[in-house]
Amino acid sequence: MSAVLLAKSPERGGLTLHEHTAHVVACAERFAEAWDFDSRLARLGAILHDLGKGHPATQAMLLAKTKQRDPVAFAARLDGAPWKEAVEREIRHRDNPNTFPHRHELSSLGFLPLFPADNWRTLIEMVVGHHKSVVDDVSGRGFLDLMEPGGYPDPDLAVERHLQDWDLWAPAAAEVAEAFGVEVGEVSLDQAEAAFFEAYEIVRGLGKKRSDWRGLLMAADHFGSAFAHDAAENVAGLFGDPKAADVYGPEGRYAPSEDYPLSLRHAEAEDTRPHTLVVAPTGAGKTNFLFRRCRGRVFYTLPFQASINAMADRVRTDVGETADVRRLHAASGIGSDVGDSEEDVQLQRLPGAAVKVLTPHQLAAVVFGTAGHEAVALDLRGQDVILDEVHTYGPLALSMVERLVRVAASLECRVHVGTATIPKALSDVIVDVLGGSEAVSEVRLTDSELDRYDRHTVEKVDGEEAARMRIAEAVRAGQRVLVVSNRVARAQERFEWVSDAFPLISRLLLHSRYRRMDRARLEADLRAMADGPGPCVVSATQVVEVSLDVSFDILITDAAPLDALIQRFGRVNRHARQSPDGSGDPRKPVVVVAPPEKSRDALPYDLDVVQRSYAALREGSLHERDLQDLISNVYPSVSAENIEEHFAHRDDLTYRLKALQHRPRSVIVKALQIESETALRASDAPVYEDRRTSPAERTRLEIPAPESLSRVARDRGWRRTERGAWPIVVPDDQYDEVYGLRPERQVEPADLYQETASRIH
Repeated sequence: MSAVLLAKSPERGGLTLHEHTAHVVACAERFAEAWDFDSRLARLGAILHDLGKGHPATQAMLLAKTKQRDPVAFAARLDGAPWKEAVEREIRHRDNPNTFPHRHELSSLGFLPLFPADNWRTLIEMVVGHHKSVVDDVSGRGFLDLMEPGGYPDPDLAVERHLQDWDLWAPAAAEVAEAFGVEVGEVSLDQAEAAFFEAYEIVRGLGKKRSDWRGLLMAADHFGSAFAHDAAENVAGLFGDPKAADVYGPEGRYAPSEDYPLSLRHAEAEDTRPHTLVVAPTGAGKTNFLFRRCRGRVFYTLPFQASINAMADRVRTDVGETADVRRLHAASGIGSDVGDSEEDVQLQRLPGAAVKVLTPHQLAAVVFGTAGHEAVALDLRGQDVILDEVHTYGPLALSMVERLVRVAASLECRVHVGTATIPKALSDVIVDVLGGSEAVSEVRLTDSELDRYDRHTVEKVDGEEAARMRIAEAVRAGQRVLVVSNRVARAQERFEWVSDAFPLISRLLLHSRYRRMDRARLEADLRAMADGPGPCVVSATQVVEVSLDVSFDILITDAAPLDALIQRFGRVNRHARQSPDGSGDPRKPVVVVAPPEKSRDALPYDLDVVQRSYAALREGSLHERDLQDLISNVYPSVSAENIEEHFAHRDDLTYRLKALQHRPRSVIVKALQIESETALRASDAPVYEDRRTSPAERTRLEIPAPESLSRVARDRGWRRTERGAWPIVVPDDQYDEVYGLRPERQVEPADLYQETASRIH
């Protein structure tokens, strides 16, 4: 009889409860082995966790669409089932506002008497909150939310609802447990009720802590759901060692070279101190050195998605195609809590990769205590965390990164920080957080080494027309031109101007608001264009600032904070080196447009910082050995914003949150003031919403978008999908494969565009 109990709806594959339990058991046992848990207990928790899906309310939820679309298939699915009438009743009452809510994981508590009593506390931690926070859940349906004032009228009704029709469906659910070796006897309704109330008292009494058992079960459940019948095969290949120290060591893929001075720092690479701070210019071999310092699995963080895509491709090539190298998209898991977004949660939480390339925001769960934070902590524990280009974070994000470093260190991670430029005040903070000089190996280049990286001359121009005239001069000279704008709209306007002024040259636009599949293609085109002949123009935003191995002949850039400007400079004349006698490639120009006068025009940056940075730059040769002093003058002190109230830990790293509690993902958006939405072209919606489309394929169709798109969508009546990341479906005419997303574009370019284009012609 158990074969007819479903764990997933027919629209999502129709897995039976037995099949899904088998997948989660395999994952739980593997995770328990990797994380040094009791495998027997992990197995029992996986067996118990979804038995409550046998409840008619859950079966009704899974079959409601089937009944609507195919009544014959619905009837066949329930043929002979004792709970048939109960399921049909639940379907009839699903839209009744007086119907009490039901959570299948709470119904699972009724089966506790099948398991040894001395294991109950651990099993409860694993099961009761594996989907919802037990308290203050965004849905209002956590265990304590329902059992205490504001939930059901009284706890007895909650128990009655979750064990409703017990005699009809519980025997079939118990058969599932028996199939996995649990000795099954009859569990009476009285026994089930008593177990439910005991679980309630145990959960009420839990203190403030991180529940590692909950983390293990959530990881196993998400992995089992993501891979279904392939779960056992895929989980077996997890937790591989990328052997980064060997791959990036002197006998590895990259031979030591004077052109990459960090590749010659063998003693520093073998330093036994666990943590690292490397300060070195672009092109000095910083990334390889950071990997060389790693001894376990690696979490490599970068601030921008373009950097992530390129770095993941590079690392996969370096460590070999058989290594499990994953990239996480910048928007994963940061959006508002529109829906459960189950597939998106699964994709970002999957543990065990040899190397994960991601932004710090995907690790932010352990800082803010959002859904899955326990599983992320388990995956991180004892591994290597690389924070590359850490100086690029603003005050809010810097506060998150500082806390992330502290939490990672408390999890016995080895933390390796890399940066091209960093104010002394910030480096002092990082070293102090990691335990001081006894725990941190600091690596910097000598002045003579830095002198070989003098490769730029600084020019300043005032106003957009002067900037465009400078672009025109460079194009006429046959140069490869990189134009970096602080805002997407400006990058689009400048690209449109270039297209009109120079229709015959190669040109490219790159920013954050493309379909992910288009973004990957554009990044490949960018690299090809940077390696090819001029003239050409790339109009881009900050996405090109870090870890892209591209080199142009000239840069025209909006004024920005000095550290960001220096990163942009690194995309010009990138591989030039002065020889020891002072000869070598000539310096090439970087042109900085004067900052605006109004704060709103300087966004996303602070106007005062932008103006101080612009003033600090002197026209003429830019000397690498002077950059640290310039940076420290622009940032005499570094103050992270106080967002302590949003963190899961107090300042001493004790937990604020109750065990089995998590916060909504929107807390990250609120704390860091992130604009994060996801869009989808209307023509892509049928494929995106098709249940046969894999989560990975859905991700390729998504378009990262600003939070303001929500307002536009409401005004224009655009809908959301009910799958994946619940993206907003925008008409096709709001998206262009060349220009990307342009939902608020209402008017033609400004007069300046027409005037300057005419003068160049």
